[in-house]
Amino acid sequence: MACLTAREHDVPALVAEGHTNAGVVARLHLAERTVETHMRGIFQKRGIADDADRHRRVLAVLAYMSR
Repeated sequence: MACLTAREHDVPALVAEGHTNAGVVARLHLAERTVETHMRGIFQKRGIADDADRHRRVLAVLAYMSR
């Protein structure tokens, strides 16, 4: 499994605190598209597939918290 970058660790940490993408943008001073790119990278690196029955952001946070 590929390692996350420092920023890819920052994003799910804020999501775990309940922040939306807009909240992450405000705290990390990034563009919303950049946050979306980081989340896609996390999904890919953690093998979290797009699935209508599962919430990928929640799965990404759970993977982050279990590290």
